[in-house]
Amino acid sequence: MNNETKTISNGQVNLLLSGYTDTLNHTSFDQMMDVMVKIADETVKSNDFDDVCNSIRKFIVSNLKSIVQKYVLDNDLADSKLFMDQVCALFFAHPLFLNVKENDLQDAGLYEWYASCRNKALLKKDFRYAPKMIVSFTSFPARIHVVYKTLSSIYEQTMLPDKVILWLAKPQFPNLDADLPESLLAYKKLGLEIRWVDEDIRPHKKYYYVMQEFPDALIVTIDDDLTYDPYMLETLFVSYLHFPYAVSSVRSHLMLEEDGKIVSYAKWIKEFSGVVATPSMQLFSTSGAGTLYPPRCMDLEVFNMERIQQLSLNADDLWLKIMQLRKGTPTVLVRENEKLRVVEGTQEVALQNTNVYQDANDTQLKKILDMYDENGEYLKNVFVDQYSKESCVMGIDLVNENQYGLLGCKDPSIKIQQQLEKTELELKKIKRSKAYRLARFMMYIPKKIRSKFRKFRRSGGLKALLNKKRK
Repeated sequence: MNNETKTISNGQVNLLLSGYTDTLNHTSFDQMMDVMVKIADETVKSNDFDDVCNSIRKFIVSNLKSIVQKYVLDNDLADSKLFMDQVCALFFAHPLFLNVKENDLQDAGLYEWYASCRNKALLKKDFRYAPKMIVSFTSFPARIHVVYKTLSSIYEQTMLPDKVILWLAKPQFPNLDADLPESLLAYKKLGLEIRWVDEDIRPHKKYYYVMQEFPDALIVTIDDDLTYDPYMLETLFVSYLHFPYAVSSVRSHLMLEEDGKIVSYAKWIKEFSGVVATPSMQLFSTSGAGTLYPPRCMDLEVFNMERIQQLSLNADDLWLKIMQLRKGTPTVLVRENEKLRVVEGTQEVALQNTNVYQDANDTQLKKILDMYDENGEYLKNVFVDQYSKESCVMGIDLVNENQYGLLGCKDPSIKIQQQLEKTELELKKIKRSKAYRLARFMMYIPKKIRSKFRKFRRSGGLKALLNKKRK
């Protein structure tokens, strides 16, 4: 696997822009978008991203605005409408344009136009320029017969991934597919990819190969002994839109320290929900519960096979966390921790039996730190927040805002429209319920009685009835 990431220097960015600037007025709409997307893609991969991102953003937005004003406004042609949709989608979901503020563009008018375009794509939920989302996991013979239960919950998500990949070691399944149950193989019809690897690096298989093969993708890791609620992937993706440079996690612990050193794993605050939707270096994600890793969020040492086998073969989460700290990547808990949905009969053979209950986590963590952080260089900023059990720093309510596909937009008109959509969905659910139908039936009876009574009164009431009988 190639660990190197394509990057461009500051000077190369300027050269790239100068070359494109000369041709912007001599291209078709399709060529224009290809140029802009290529510039955005190259910028995101650049080692100088922080230095050049705002100038590139302004370059792209200002040029696209000029093109729209010159060729698209008051134009009803299909090509013009398609181009406008592409512009809006680029501003909404491309990694270069996530969380852009007015100060980033240094032009209030330009930012207002950018924001209006972004909101149009938000209404349409147009994610065409977002990175691909790949769900990746691994398994072994003792659990392979129940993996279909995990897959069932993934293929029932409100937001489906672009790929689902299961990584299996050839030494454990020497006959390859012939050793797999039909309940698992059936998911190939839905797109499941089963990848065979020569090395059994245990839980590390779920990230090691996929991150190298798809360096620009959003990688979501899961475990083979859990099932997942249907909003898990959607919530992780929305968290990425808000926090594109953080690891987004469904479940996390709080790392604690004494005298500048990490205390025993057993003393960490497990399933800590005091810091929600707020990135922190101190949060420790448990990858199998559902964790989204954005592109290039870890030091490339993460792919050092020899070190993995030597230091942390059974503790992938610890290894990943230290590699995130080396890169300066925080973790964000997307919602309050919930009870894990464990598949029945899968815990007889589980890493937690040794990692947690026999303190193997501490042994492996010490090995990693002795190798990579003997002097505390990478941990000096971890405990700045100093969160405690009593603290509760609540950020964006990702779950409630996004349960119906809402994406936390602050534009009032967008918010109203989204609330209307949510209300309509809730009304439809109510109308389909048995309680609603029963209530309508119970209301129908007195309504019918009142109607008959009013008709009786209009016909003269009891006096008219008695006179009719006398006749």
